[in-house]
Amino acid sequence: MFKHKHRHGKQNRKGKLSLSESMVNRKVTILVNPDRKTVEMGLYPGATASVVKNEPFNPNVIVSVGECRYIIAKSIADEILVSYSDA
Repeated sequence: MFKHKHRHGKQNRKGKLSLSESMVNRKVTILVNPDRKTVEMGLYPGATASVVKNEPFNPNVIVSVGECRYIIAKSIADEILVSYSDA
């Protein structure tokens, strides 16, 4: 009848998670990024990044790419799909 929807759709992504769901200080590989501005900042598919800070009640995520750190809104980080690259 009604399908149960998961908040971030984890079940349907098979090993993929959003940037905002990834653990702090784990290296991730960007798989999909529909946001042009963050792609230009270095979060393009194939790039390696890591979440530096991700607090539950903070609307932003701090992400490092190379030597740079960026503050990204969680609404945008939710759309960026990643996989762990140091597994």
